[in-house]
Amino acid sequence: MLAGEALRDCSPAELKDVERRIAIHPFSQTLDELLDMARQLRDGLPVRDRFRREAAGNYVLRGPLGWLGFSRFWTPAFVSALFAQLGGPAGRHAEWALAWHRPPFASPWGFAARLEHRSPRIGRWSRTAVKVTRLIVVRMAAWPVALAARLLAS
Repeated sequence: MLAGEALRDCSPAELKDVERRIAIHPFSQTLDELLDMARQLRDGLPVRDRFRREAAGNYVLRGPLGWLGFSRFWTPAFVSALFAQLGGPAGRHAEWALAWHRPPFASPWGFAARLEHRSPRIGRWSRTAVKVTRLIVVRMAAWPVALAARLLAS
């Protein structure tokens, strides 16, 4: 609704600039869908909710699975895997690319940071191996939750 109101205040040139910026953004598909929903709201048309699966996934995570709690190691990876599965092939591909990506900063985990400092090659390899292994595990755990969210959204 906020985006729909913002579109009412945009000039055509400002809207073109927003469209140009969306086109080059890594999440352009999601942002395009948001912009389409905002246009429908602005024009008073019926709005098709393009984020129904994500909303159902969030409901499942905070409702029936709220007892899982939060872990700095598992929760962000699980949530990322769940929403990548709900988002389709592009989201899953981006998730794998991120798992293989070597960040330029040291690990936030003390042992891993020391290992990277003492033996950079082994440290980077270990860090990547842990990220990929964690992704495989959370993908398996997130699959039934994504299925439940899809069923709930339909």
